[in-house]
Amino acid sequence: MDSYDWKPLLQKMEEVGKLDPQAHIRHVYCLEKDGLKVEQDYKPYTPQPTISSEKLEELEARYGIRFPWMFRSFLLEVGDGFFSVGIKPVEYLLAEYVPGDLQETCVLIEEAVNDFGRTREDGRSFLRLEGAALMLFEEWSGGCFSSLSLVMNGEHEGKLFSMHDEEGGEFLAEDLATWLHELLDRRLKAFRRQKEEKEKREEERKSRWKEQPDDAKTLLEQIRAWAFEQPKDAEDVLIRAFAKQDIPLNEWNSLLDLFFTRHAWAWGVRIVDGIWSRLIEEAAGLLPYQRVPLWEKAGLCLLEMDDERCVFCFEQLLEEKPFHYSNLARFYMHRGELEKALSFAQQAPEQFYTMGIKAQILESLQRFDEAEEVFRKGIATYQQDPVCHLGLARVLFMKKSYEECLQELDFVINRSMYGQQKAWEQRSLVMSAMGRRDEAFGCLQRMKEQKMGLGHLREKAEWSWVKQEEWDALEALG
Repeated sequence: MDSYDWKPLLQKMEEVGKLDPQAHIRHVYCLEKDGLKVEQDYKPYTPQPTISSEKLEELEARYGIRFPWMFRSFLLEVGDGFFSVGIKPVEYLLAEYVPGDLQETCVLIEEAVNDFGRTREDGRSFLRLEGAALMLFEEWSGGCFSSLSLVMNGEHEGKLFSMHDEEGGEFLAEDLATWLHELLDRRLKAFRRQKEEKEKREEERKSRWKEQPDDAKTLLEQIRAWAFEQPKDAEDVLIRAFAKQDIPLNEWNSLLDLFFTRHAWAWGVRIVDGIWSRLIEEAAGLLPYQRVPLWEKAGLCLLEMDDERCVFCFEQLLEEKPFHYSNLARFYMHRGELEKALSFAQQAPEQFYTMGIKAQILESLQRFDEAEEVFRKGIATYQQDPVCHLGLARVLFMKKSYEECLQELDFVINRSMYGQQKAWEQRSLVMSAMGRRDEAFGCLQRMKEQKMGLGHLREKAEWSWVKQEEWDALEALG
């Protein structure tokens, strides 16, 4: 087999990953095969684990194909999938075909008129492929379809072909490596430019900050800029800002909103600490559009940090936003005061979130019939939402209604991309409770094969029925 030196490409991937401005956030790729939808976390610009030669040959034999040499080399030496550019693991790519689909010789077709009855003003033909071309990814944007395919055989074997439903197609690169290098070069250039522009803006800000070191707007701007990258500097500025009693509360609210949106609860609570006395004294004098979001964001940040001051915040909102009865219920549920939590939950309007809180409290109180009723009401209103189905499955499991429980779990497994891991975990427990041990173990195998992660399960008492040698077998999978 031909060989290729992938080291320069891997180094480029690493460099692009370091410069990616979105690298710090969670990245999730949604996969689907045989009706199974899976959410898979991944690190930007890091390929998926490589495929074994045995697995690759088994797939090739099943579909009666032989992948172009460079694509095979990529799968075996670089990774079976590269989510940052849209390429799924090869088994998921092949799941869109049946054996025989990719055997016909691939040829390039030229047409004067496309499927929409259009011709080109310059007289050029529309291009498309016919025969064996493996679609690496597809995209819908603005009602238009585009795709990237790998030519499997024939005169153009190994080339990458881009197809647009209205504009026709074109060859993008002679091979996979060339396309990846060109794509990463473009992103590297864009990320470097973004980094330079960010550094330039930062220098301009610093220059302005030196001119107005204690201006309220400048102080808050510094906190926003430094909170996530230079927290110590941001804390020093925050202390100076608290000392300035002339910063309006609504300005602090904009900062609270930033930390709430970024889930930086500790920073949010730090803001609340600094303005708490002013909140008590001054908030009542604010207009509703200023006062309500201020109490709301303060309460939610405090709630996430289990700070009992959130109760006071939510109490200021109940008349205008009775929805916050559910947040009071959530606070007391976390504190273990279940009856008090339930009393608040029953006063909240019936919405998706509030119904979920109420059902969880009833479940914790072991009032399973009432919890089941709430979950079923939620499903009647929000039929496709997996949270209600998983909650109902949990309650049915506690009631030993195993067959009904399996129906709810299968709904999540077959129709939702969210909650897959919980559904498979619960399914395994149900099978175990029903004495169907082999099927229970099969669920764990499926989770491992789909890379859902089993690292935390060994410590859970519920999984003690799995033998040591079976755990070893599971860890050898994938």
